[in-house]
Amino acid sequence: MFFLQLNLLYFTHYLSCWLRCLPMRFFLSFFLFLLYSIGLGQPVPEATILSVNEGLSQGMVFDMIQSHDGYIWIATKDGLNRYDGYRFKVYSPDPFNPYSIATSEIWGLFEDSKRRIWVFYNGGIDVLVPETGRFYHVPKNLIPGFNFGADYLTCRVTEGRDGSIWVAENGHLWCIKAPADLVSTSQKEGNSSPAFDVKRITIKNAGEKANHITTVYNSADKWLFIGTYDGVFRFDDDTREFTPFAMSGR
Repeated sequence: MFFLQLNLLYFTHYLSCWLRCLPMRFFLSFFLFLLYSIGLGQPVPEATILSVNEGLSQGMVFDMIQSHDGYIWIATKDGLNRYDGYRFKVYSPDPFNPYSIATSEIWGLFEDSKRRIWVFYNGGIDVLVPETGRFYHVPKNLIPGFNFGADYLTCRVTEGRDGSIWVAENGHLWCIKAPADLVSTSQKEGNSSPAFDVKRITIKNAGEKANHITTVYNSADKWLFIGTYDGVFRFDDDTREFTPFAMSGR
């Protein structure tokens, strides 16, 4: 028994010396091997490539959002696409239908709190009411020179506290409010371009750089922040005034 214990003592001592002599990269490799082995038991995420072969109207995609009901909306160079996980529905202009989408080349998308899809393109804005499949057009005379082009960014569109849509476009800032009941108002007026309330906003008592708008963002506490060439401004919805917003340094 004594010799057995002595042999075990020598063996453990030898083993500990041998382990100490092994390079650190051995332990690192062994650790990574364990992680890899554990990972093999985890489900592997699947990626599906969607193209014109699956029904997408065009391969050049400019924007994409997911609406509250799970649909994926895709803005392309040739049509607005809605994807339900199985197939595409494509919205294209129809010269015989005044409630069809105005153009094929779509640059930006936004879903508002009333679950309407705002469609932005170079030259105008459409609003889709998904339940009816109808597009309502913001009258172009209310947004002269509107140019929502290739430099589209998500933070260029947001919704204000009162439901108005704020859009930063080509250095300009627009505040657009759709009629409270867009569908019935359109029916009453008998056209697909009902009376939208549109204002082009400028920051008063500020220089030219401050009125070159780059971004607009509505925070969780409902403050509206405006990014300009001259810093950030905060908009007070109660007083309807802009004040410079100082951000603390890190």
